[in-house]
Amino acid sequence: MIIHTGHRKRRLNLGKTSARRRAIFALIPLLVLATASTFALSRLEKHKVIVTERPDDSILQAPIQLLQKINTNAGEMYHLSVINMDPATFPVRKTPNVPRVVVSGESFARALTYWIRATLKARCPTRRFEIINGGAGGRTPKALVGITEDLLVIEPDVLVVAMGNNEGLHTGAKINDVMHKWVVYRLLKRVLLPDPEFNERPYLMMQDRDADFARIGFEKNLRLIIQAARARHTQTVLCTMPINLRYFDSRLVPDEPLLQRGRELYAQGRFRQAIEMLSNSPQQAWTAKFIGDCLFASGEYSHAKTMYRISVEINPLGRTRPTLNEAVRRICREEKLPIVDLERTLEELSPHGIPAPTLFCDNCHMNWQGYALMAREIVRVMISQGLLGAEADEIPPNWQAVLDAAARPNLCNGPPADH
Repeated sequence: MIIHTGHRKRRLNLGKTSARRRAIFALIPLLVLATASTFALSRLEKHKVIVTERPDDSILQAPIQLLQKINTNAGEMYHLSVINMDPATFPVRKTPNVPRVVVSGESFARALTYWIRATLKARCPTRRFEIINGGAGGRTPKALVGITEDLLVIEPDVLVVAMGNNEGLHTGAKINDVMHKWVVYRLLKRVLLPDPEFNERPYLMMQDRDADFARIGFEKNLRLIIQAARARHTQTVLCTMPINLRYFDSRLVPDEPLLQRGRELYAQGRFRQAIEMLSNSPQQAWTAKFIGDCLFASGEYSHAKTMYRISVEINPLGRTRPTLNEAVRRICREEKLPIVDLERTLEELSPHGIPAPTLFCDNCHMNWQGYALMAREIVRVMISQGLLGAEADEIPPNWQAVLDAAARPNLCNGPPADH
């Protein structure tokens, strides 16, 4: 019996071994197919024959091919051409005595870069600059870190970081980040998961209500960018973000009775009664915003500003939380980095320290007057800190007047026009 049992065990073991071998041999054709498909699709993607990334994927991850090297009559060039970023072509080999500046951030930074170029041209007309627009619209912070790290390959002299409006966006599962690097996976997603139609998308992307969670992630991402820039011997300049404290869109206001009644009392000029009514509403973010409006209309500007900031902190609506700007200031002190305090600059230019909605075109993007003011401050700091080398010999005496004429802000201190 013992010998028989031993033979039986050996037969079972041999059966298991044989099954494993059959499974391995069965996988070989799949591995060959996957390898061949990966190689072929990668080549097609590299030569722009196919596009494997969905527009929605570009929100969550940095582009697979952010920069490409191309040969031109002017020599070897970098080519930047991805969705929601401005196309650009610039030399691989840096031009001597021509500072190379990368501006990184979300769509705010994308528009801001134009005004930085214009301001430098007016401020230093005899000098040349390479201003690379790294602003990427609608990206999550995780994607922005990847984009910035990729752009640091070009070894800029200065990296200007202006980000914060998209903090708290949900970034998806980590397994998707890993699989996204595989071209076959990207193509399958593009074919099988079409992007939703425009009218199916939310008006504003959902952000996490946990302010501490957003701040911790924000600080982590900023320090990753600073570390990557230092490894490339690039000087980093951090910017605080201007905040549209009085932003209002009636489509976003919840249909809550106490909130609506409080707004009616506000419209009647009965501000104290409105504040009492609003104080009982469970909609804390909007309560703080509308109480701020009542205090603003009553001339209690300091208290109004406090309530506006509380409202943004609770529900940013695509704006930078005030605590994120405080984090930028603290990180700059700790890391000994230059700072461009755009939030305070705008407040100093605004009556009662409360930015006027007329300088913004929506929740967080400024109009051309606002962007011109912000760009002028960034250029001033870069020059004063010596980040762009020696100044030009000739500086037109009227350069500020030229920009001021085009960018004179229409600052107002009346109640929001939407009410």
